[in-house]
Amino acid sequence: MVLLGTARGAVREPSASLTLHHPEVVVAQCVALKRRECEDRVGLEAATEGSMSAEEVVRAELHAWSTLDVDQIMAYFTQDATWKPSLVHPTSSGFEEIRRAVEGILKDMTWGDIEILHLAVVGNVVLTELVHRFIMNGKRLDAPGMGTFEVAGDKITAWRNYFCPGAHE
Repeated sequence: MVLLGTARGAVREPSASLTLHHPEVVVAQCVALKRRECEDRVGLEAATEGSMSAEEVVRAELHAWSTLDVDQIMAYFTQDATWKPSLVHPTSSGFEEIRRAVEGILKDMTWGDIEILHLAVVGNVVLTELVHRFIMNGKRLDAPGMGTFEVAGDKITAWRNYFCPGAHE
C-alpha cells in the first residue's frame, strides 16, 4: 500500500485488490482493511508499551526548556548524542559536553519557552519550525528557526538548530 501526501495529510492509495465494480463490496473490503490496520496498530502499541514516539520525545524535550532545569532538559539525550544549538555555536558531542553547554546557556536565562509552529515526522527524524523565546541577561529574545532531531527509542541522538539571520542579536 502506498501513502500519498496531500494538503490534508497522508492518504492511502486504494489497494489493487479492491473490487471497484460494486460499492457494497468496496465498503466491506475497506472495513476489513481498516480492521486489520487497527489490529496491527494495537499489536504494535502493545509491543512498544511504555516507549515514546519520536514526536513525543521531541515535544517533551522542547517543553523541558521551559523548566530551566538541566536534568529535565538532559533526560532526553543519549550518552553519545550531538547538539548544535545554532550556527554560531559549536557542536557539542556526548552527554557531559551537551550538559555543560546547556548549563552555560541556562546560567544567563531567567525564562524560556519554545513554541512549535510546525512539526513533521518521518521514521526517527523530526523536523520542527520553532520560535525560541527566552529572557537572557534581562533581555527578551525571540528566535524563529528550524530544528532537526534524530531519535532512537526514547532519546535524542542528534539535534541541530538553524535560526533566521540575526535571530540571536
